[in-house]
Amino acid sequence: MNKFIVCFLCLLMARQAQSQTDTLALSEDGYLLNGADTVLEALVKMALENPRIKSAQHSATQAEYFWRRDRTLIYNQISVSGNLNEYSIKGKNSSADPLRQSTVYPRYNIGVNIPIGLIANSKKLTAANFNLYQSRLEDVRVEQQTVRREVTILYEQYQMNEALMRLQLEVLDDARLVNDRNEQRFEAGEITLEAYSASVRAYNAEKVKQVNITFALSQTEAYLEELIGMKYKDALQQINIRMSSTR
Repeated sequence: MNKFIVCFLCLLMARQAQSQTDTLALSEDGYLLNGADTVLEALVKMALENPRIKSAQHSATQAEYFWRRDRTLIYNQISVSGNLNEYSIKGKNSSADPLRQSTVYPRYNIGVNIPIGLIANSKKLTAANFNLYQSRLEDVRVEQQTVRREVTILYEQYQMNEALMRLQLEVLDDARLVNDRNEQRFEAGEITLEAYSASVRAYNAEKVKQVNITFALSQTEAYLEELIGMKYKDALQQINIRMSSTR
């Protein structure tokens, strides 16, 4: 049992050190820094294509369109009107009634209609939509950081559960050997039924631990696959191929 604890602590410390190295190699948006290429960084980059992030990016794009539209929305409310009298159209050589020509004045006029309330509120509306656009951009950044954190945690949990599984298989194998030996001793009358039953219970307890670790491993793998959008083993295969081609 002491050997199991020491091995587990050593593996845990090694994984923690590796985690710190991997995390420092990531930029704030989760992409690779300085050409670093680790499994964790590659998984984070895959997860940045997550539909959650794409949805946040679409919302930011929509907010940007609203903001740019409102910057020119005031022009839709401005109207220009004008008219020309008959004399202006036909000219001096026209055969129109001269008395009517003298009473139609001026020859032309132009008017502009600008709603005062629109001018007062247009700047506020544009500012509001600009702040909404900036908020949506922040949502994208927050979502990227959240996904990166989730991938990092799940990856470390997966590595830890894999290490626990390897250790547990060793412990389970030892418990099986002890139980088989005690079964032979019990059949030979060398130990009591209580001693043999205790050996069976210890062996079954180790099998239960293996089942729990297996479940935790598969659960972590499923959550990780949800983030990266593919099977974990397929992702590892792609990463290994890419890393081999860059060596």
